[in-house]
Amino acid sequence: MGPLEEQRFDFGGQPDEPASKPRRLRESRSIAQVEDPSADAESASPGGLVGPDDVAERLKMRIELLRQRATEDAITPPKPKRRPAVRRDTEEGGEKPIEGDRESLSIAQFYARIKRALSDQFPDECWVTGEIRSLRVSNGHRFIELADQGGEGRPTQQLEVACWVTQWRTVEASLRAADVELEVGRVIRVLGKVSVWEAAGRIRFTLTQIDVEALLGTIAAARQKLLATLELEGLLERNRQLGIPPVPLRIGLVTSQGSEAQKDFLGQLERSGFAFEVELIHSLVQGAEAPSQISQALDRLRAFRPDLCIIVRGGGSRNDLAAFDSEVVARAIASFPVPIWVGIGHTGDHSVADVVAGASFITPTACGEAIVARVAAYWEGVLDRVSHISGLARTCLLGAEQHLLSRRSMITRSAGALLSRHESARVERRARVASAVTHLVRAQRAELAQRTVLLRRALSSSEEQYVQSMRQRGELLRAFSPERQLARGWAVLRDVDGRVLRSAHEVSVGQRLFARLAGGEIDATVDAVRELGASISSGASGSISDKDEERS
Repeated sequence: MGPLEEQRFDFGGQPDEPASKPRRLRESRSIAQVEDPSADAESASPGGLVGPDDVAERLKMRIELLRQRATEDAITPPKPKRRPAVRRDTEEGGEKPIEGDRESLSIAQFYARIKRALSDQFPDECWVTGEIRSLRVSNGHRFIELADQGGEGRPTQQLEVACWVTQWRTVEASLRAADVELEVGRVIRVLGKVSVWEAAGRIRFTLTQIDVEALLGTIAAARQKLLATLELEGLLERNRQLGIPPVPLRIGLVTSQGSEAQKDFLGQLERSGFAFEVELIHSLVQGAEAPSQISQALDRLRAFRPDLCIIVRGGGSRNDLAAFDSEVVARAIASFPVPIWVGIGHTGDHSVADVVAGASFITPTACGEAIVARVAAYWEGVLDRVSHISGLARTCLLGAEQHLLSRRSMITRSAGALLSRHESARVERRARVASAVTHLVRAQRAELAQRTVLLRRALSSSEEQYVQSMRQRGELLRAFSPERQLARGWAVLRDVDGRVLRSAHEVSVGQRLFARLAGGEIDATVDAVRELGASISSGASGSISDKDEERS
């Protein structure tokens, strides 16, 4: 499909020319170009490309010119054509000329002139190129805010583009056929009609067509620019240069949880029979939020310390895979300390993630098969080495067995001869040992009997001393027994809480007390408290009166 041809218009007409005056159509170009009669060759934009700044600036100049003319007309009206003077009769019978009215525009007339000026400058649809700053949907209508590319962070003129729902169906079909989607930050080239939105008092650009080929070219250019930047920073090959363990069993997986990609990948690992340990981190794999979520998922996998990290997703359109062309994902993969393999389910051109990652596969299944094949190859190598070692060991064991049999026969003969020579010496030593043991046993028995007698005597004396000591301690304990003290006339006083009272300072007049005596307890009330013979508080009788006496 060749580049769309666009029309270039001549805006050289004067603002006061009637709207019906014919305009000249200039030659077609591959990029929309609009000439400004008020600008010279040096001030014109390179190539005549009409961007949002150009359109807005020209419209502002045109509107300002109209406003100036309207102000001049209101202050100093143009000389009117000669008209017959109209006179009125005065009281004296004379005539007085009528003063001419000054021109003043109504709002409707003002907007009518603006519309006429816009119609003069933009008689037909024109192309505008700009970077998408925001996208909004309202009742099916699309509203796009465009600005000049590279205007981020500094004041720039913006243009609101509206696409009505009926026209959007056609535009959306063209985008879907090209397998792309509009996103913030992309530079697009749109065709539309310039008009005035009187209700809001601003310029409106109504979109009718999007240059899809230019959009695809912009996406490809952005991708190549990102790859060049990564290569310049030394990030393009960094992840691929990381070493992969010979047996990568700890796998970090980033994908949409519950997706077919997850099932296909894990199915390969499960059917292999190897002891894989997989840490799954859920992340969106398409849409505007996908790049940041994939980057965050990789950050979370650092704590798991995997042998190998995998990013997979199922098949999809080119636009569905746009997240893997983003700079956020590319830098996250390049800076990850562990090798990353990707299997994002596409067979077309590789994404930026495919280029930056350590390895890329066309499907999650192929990625899983590659991991299993790597572990299986290592395992096969282990089995081959084990088989080789087993053969060597078997040969060594057979030779050692023959040598041992020979040595055993020789040792048996030597041992028999040696035993025969030492048999007599052994019998003699046995007799001497038996005699010595018998003598030693007799001596030990006599010593044991003597010690038994001494021990019995010591135990008898110790027992008598212990009984006498226990009897004395019993007498001492009985002497200090509380019951004996109570029998001598002492009493134990307690308050209603059961607390033992040890001083007169702890008692107050009228307090209820319990007195423990020998053989019983008395419930009493304090009438007076005296200390060392002096009364410190007085009551009714000055003594403790019994209220009740309980005997047990």
